[in-house]
Amino acid sequence: MWKFGLVVGGLLSIMFFGTISPSEWFPDKVEQTDGMTFKKSTSPNQTYIVELRESFYLNEANEVIRAKVRAYYGETGENLATYEEFDVSRSYTPEDFSIGWVSESDAQIEVITEGEVEATIDISIEN
Repeated sequence: MWKFGLVVGGLLSIMFFGTISPSEWFPDKVEQTDGMTFKKSTSPNQTYIVELRESFYLNEANEVIRAKVRAYYGETGENLATYEEFDVSRSYTPEDFSIGWVSESDAQIEVITEGEVEATIDISIEN
């Protein structure tokens, strides 16, 4: 009889927790989501790529509480998992970012505000 109770309890737990999202289990937890790529550049010989993507941090009500930009980079055609993340203190457009290549494996990202370089991010892609 105890086995039946264990099975019923397990099934009820699965039914209950299966209908609740993880953010409801931990309401104070902040979720991070990646947005779409808004700018990308390949190295001179097309070996490497840098992609700029929006990254949003959402509260339990799915409201954006912070936005960042991530520069994903790696070999062209590969799944890009390595990134540098930086804050953006204002709204921006793709034209506010410049991606240049110093060498085949070294890129430089400039964040531009009102025609002036506000910040520079150096990326070195190593094999």
